[in-house]
Amino acid sequence: MSNRLHTVTPVVLSSTMSSRVPGCSVYLKMENQQLSGSFKLRGIGYHAQQAVERGASHLVMASGGNAGLALSCAAKILAVPCTVVVPVTTAEPILHSLKLDGARVIVHGDDYNSATKRALEEAKNPKSAYIHAYDHPEIWEGHSTIIEELEEQLPCKPEVLVVAVGGAGLLCGILSGLQKI
Repeated sequence: MSNRLHTVTPVVLSSTMSSRVPGCSVYLKMENQQLSGSFKLRGIGYHAQQAVERGASHLVMASGGNAGLALSCAAKILAVPCTVVVPVTTAEPILHSLKLDGARVIVHGDDYNSATKRALEEAKNPKSAYIHAYDHPEIWEGHSTIIEELEEQLPCKPEVLVVAVGGAGLLCGILSGLQKI
């Protein structure tokens, strides 16, 4: 994957967490150091990049937070406009950050599902691409780069990987990366 939009993030040994698990060294992958502030730039950035390479000139997503921030960051790097549809429950700092990155923000509906319906309407233009927040093979491919980096950064092969799961996009990417090695 050339011209990646994400940053290679460091791995740090957590003395505190390691002390709680006798005989184990616990390492943390510092994904908060991505330009968008979370791991989501890996997957969403790759998916957005592929959409633009296929001819999309406008990117659209429904989000309540970090996914939208990842898309607005990716769109800014790719120099294409994006629209992020968020539910009314979205926190003001998120709205501010989205707009600061140049996203067109539409506040619609009481929940993610309502925002998604509106985003799909916004994406009906043939030059637009709907970018799902977590459920697409290109997102998983982008997230799989974590495993490539861990192979180079860790002193030995880990026995256990702990992954936070919301929509499971990161987990799918981790599993995809593990299948490659």
